[in-house]
Amino acid sequence: MKTTLLTLVLLLMASLLQGQNLAGNWNGILDVQGTQLHVVFHITKEGDTYKATMDSPDQYVSGIPVTLIAVTYSHIKIEMANIGMVYEGTLSDNQITGKWMQSGRSFPLVLSRIEGQD
Repeated sequence: MKTTLLTLVLLLMASLLQGQNLAGNWNGILDVQGTQLHVVFHITKEGDTYKATMDSPDQYVSGIPVTLIAVTYSHIKIEMANIGMVYEGTLSDNQITGKWMQSGRSFPLVLSRIEGQD
């Protein structure tokens, strides 16, 4: 009985994430020691794989390649090895709540889906 219940819960969790497509444009404001920087992730899905680039409009930078996107249930991990950054967050509805980690520091970052720009 416990095994059946656990299996059903795991299937439900997996189907919930499948219903929440990560593909699209995600916007957030990174607060680094009082300086606010807008970041935008452009995420696409090719088969079962996600790919992305990031823009930092306040720094006049666009198209920075994302080297890894890993999705486990509602947990999202985005890596940009070229700038030594890792973002880890939890997907819920149209929002990802997490932490931007770079150079040994950690900053909260909430990403929201930009509607109409998928």
